[in-house]
Amino acid sequence: MAFVKLDTGILDSSLWVEDAATRIVFITMLAMSDPEGLCAATAPGIARRANLPLGQVRKALAELEGPDPESRTLDHEGRRIERVDGGYMIFNYAKYRAKDHTATARKRRQRERESNVSRRDIVTSPRDIVTVTQAEAEAEVEVEVQQNSSEPRDAAAEPPSPVIFKFPTVGKMRTWPLTEGVLNQYRELYPTLNVEASARRALHWLTVIKPTGKKTARGMHRFLNGWFERAIAKGEDLAATTSGTRPDATRAPSAEDLEAFRRAREDPDLAGKRKS
Repeated sequence: MAFVKLDTGILDSSLWVEDAATRIVFITMLAMSDPEGLCAATAPGIARRANLPLGQVRKALAELEGPDPESRTLDHEGRRIERVDGGYMIFNYAKYRAKDHTATARKRRQRERESNVSRRDIVTSPRDIVTVTQAEAEAEVEVEVQQNSSEPRDAAAEPPSPVIFKFPTVGKMRTWPLTEGVLNQYRELYPTLNVEASARRALHWLTVIKPTGKKTARGMHRFLNGWFERAIAKGEDLAATTSGTRPDATRAPSAEDLEAFRRAREDPDLAGKRKS
């Protein structure tokens, strides 16, 4: 079951002087949000989950979208949410989610450091890659799944995979490197997509168009998977066809494109199997 952190500081914030409906709507949206702070619903859906009249919910959303000069957070002029494609993005969600209010998380991280277990050894797909530190990320070695090969791999002889893009992130890691090795894994996972072009558009979106949408380093693979899937659904950044021509990116993908995408996602040799 999903859960959300609720900082006790909310009791001393300017939000807590708002009417009851506004407070209920905001907490409901927190409970509905994904790990990146996206509440994938609009006023009618939020009204059902909050058990409030639709008119009150729309009024509360307008209050939360507006500037608040009394807010302790100066970012976004005190605004708490923003209407985006797919619902509402909650500002500062990642900031409060990353807060460590107890010693439990610190002890867990210490045990992970002392365990001396390399997480790279268990990577089977881009979704399973976990970046631990900036230094490790910069020196990330290309991981190849060799399910049909009996030859041992000499990892020490492998040079570090070059970094193709550096994405700005929030949290302790300020940048996240997308290496050539990981890019190749995405190419296998999304064979109908020009992955490099689509990743370049994602970088432009995070740095220029919507810098407030930055993700944590841990959340970058989830973000890119969603970005690539939406690009394929919209017919954007499609890879060249077998005839050497690139499909028209303005049209929707054909039935053949969608079928190829479906097969790629279901084929364990391309998509990999998640290890438990």
